[in-house]
Amino acid sequence: MQSAPAEQRTRQTGKTIKASKQAKDREELVQTSFRLPRSRWRKLHDLSLDERSSVQAIIVQALEAEFAKRGITF
Repeated sequence: MQSAPAEQRTRQTGKTIKASKQAKDREELVQTSFRLPRSRWRKLHDLSLDERSSVQAIIVQALEAEFAKRGITF
């Protein structure tokens, strides 16, 4: 895996910007997807609206709880 360059060009302006230290320290993100029946998606979406939280945050919290229950760090 290659490290991110210290400078990057923005797509909109083409200007070169220096990558922040914070951005360099972040772990690489991967994208994933999964399928739910529409009824379950609706419940998850409604919970997201009720909690004023993203669906992603709710899923990550659930994963953290499951891993903790098994004694594994997430």
